Amino acid sequence: MRIADNFVGKTHSLFGSLDAALVCRRSHSIAWLWPAEEVGKIMRPRILITVALVLAMPSLAPAFERDSHYNLRFALSLTTCFDWEESHLIASGDWGMDENRATYAEMNPIQRKNKIQWHAFGHSDQRFHELWQRSREETDLERRLVKLGQFMHFLEDWESHAGYGVRMGHARATFAGHDPDSLGSSKAKNRRMFQSALEYLLRTCEDLGRLDADVDHVLVRMMKTIDEDGVLEDLFEASDPAWKKGKLGGYRHQAAEIFVVNNTRVEELIQRYIQPIPQKNVPEQFEPGHPERGLPPSLGLTFDQDGEVLDVPDTVDEVTAAYAAAAHLAPDLSVSLTKARARKKGWRVRVEVANHGEEGVSGGTLEVVVIDGAEESVLAKRSEVLPALAAGESVELALHLPSIGRARKDAIYGAYISVQGDDDGMDDIDWLMSQEVAEELPEIPIIDDLDDSGEEGPMEMVRFLDRPKLILVDNSGCLVLTAVTAEGDTTEKLGESSFGLIDADGDEMQILRSVPPLWSALSTEDGWVAGKLIACFQPGPEQCQIWRSMANPRLMVEISVLDDGVEPIHEIIPMEPEMQRTALEMCDP
Repeated sequence: MRIADNFVGKTHSLFGSLDAALVCRRSHSIAWLWPAEEVGKIMRPRILITVALVLAMPSLAPAFERDSHYNLRFALSLTTCFDWEESHLIASGDWGMDENRATYAEMNPIQRKNKIQWHAFGHSDQRFHELWQRSREETDLERRLVKLGQFMHFLEDWESHAGYGVRMGHARATFAGHDPDSLGSSKAKNRRMFQSALEYLLRTCEDLGRLDADVDHVLVRMMKTIDEDGVLEDLFEASDPAWKKGKLGGYRHQAAEIFVVNNTRVEELIQRYIQPIPQKNVPEQFEPGHPERGLPPSLGLTFDQDGEVLDVPDTVDEVTAAYAAAAHLAPDLSVSLTKARARKKGWRVRVEVANHGEEGVSGGTLEVVVIDGAEESVLAKRSEVLPALAAGESVELALHLPSIGRARKDAIYGAYISVQGDDDGMDDIDWLMSQEVAEELPEIPIIDDLDDSGEEGPMEMVRFLDRPKLILVDNSGCLVLTAVTAEGDTTEKLGESSFGLIDADGDEMQILRSVPPLWSALSTEDGWVAGKLIACFQPGPEQCQIWRSMANPRLMVEISVLDDGVEPIHEIIPMEPEMQRTALEMCDP
């Protein structure tokens, strides 16, 4: 069964303006459209992906969250060259990484494969590059869009998981009320995530022959519109990084309201900019904030451990109905660490496992681990067979985990249950740690950059990937800088930047702006992660007067660094005639 049939493919909807032949103004937005005579000439191939039932996993702790990985991905895809059905595929591919047992970030600190391969713990530049190329090399359009969504999940996690290790991830921060997956954690990371996501959506549009302009020009206009809309500010203000404080296996009471508010705000973005465009195929009954007429649920795609879609002969309607029915009747297991004490020869731990659902479960596995609070190494672990539990039944287990030498008191305890079968919606995890252990930093560096050799060497250099671009947007100038450090992970190493103009003799310089480190991630051809910075400004009368007096102005760029092992960059770049004309157009609109 194909997910969607019979709809037009070759359309555009981008915040921004270009050739008047492709422009359609709608209230405060500007949408790109293909000329009317082009629409309908090219029909999309019928979708070949089939979908299967996957239960939601409220107990898991995914990276970023549904409001980012699904709702925002759906909306941002719509704002580029993709229609409703295509955006549904991209968003389902993204969110599906947290829905599937084969790909979600392991809760157990013993396991780390998925955390590295799919969720950007360890910040592997090579994996970033691999996942992007993987989506580009897929020849089937629908599967390509799913793989694009999977890559974008990694790309978004590149921001929220920066600096966290591959064992415990951000468990300490989340427990202490500083969950980096919350959109209320960092305005800067939210913006960088938006910019990176839009860039790769646009690059895919370019690959598909659906983009008739330079990617950077379109990206600058879209980011400017997003800033004017205020959606980034609204999502940040509505979110709360303490929504999981002390509850690593779940949410606090305010989480439900946060999801509703953020979801409604994203749906309002769709209603304002996208719904008026017929080629987007937004359902006529679409209504922001409505539980049934807003964004549809994820398609529930199932993946194997390599992220490949597994074909199962279910229709979308059947999947949706089964999803709702099974979610109501499914087992609902929870694990709770009720007590943990250090003894001379090990640790004694009490664990309660309860089935709060409507159906019984045949059994599974319980694993308990003890983690060194100072360096996040594993001190002890024990696995037990989980007995069958009828609906409403619970069991308490008392376990002893032996130690080598005297057991440490400043330990972190974790309990993880995995049930039999493929229904990952029944897995759960719980942690037990003191507030002091949760907040203190490890005594030794944890693995947060897999590309770092750890060896001392010469200073790491920074270089520009491309010549800086100056793009004119509504009488404002936007400078686009793209730079990369010699050993990658550039977005975590580059700091503030400043730029200005200097005359031919170097005697007179006008600083235009100092820009905070809002470097978004992008992959280079040789597999490193570079950074892209967009800095918009509007010159005043004095600046314009100086520019007009300069015969051969040059651009001065300085980039500071956040890493002591990286050499800051200072370059003076001759301005090409086109850039000079753009600069003067800002003064003479």
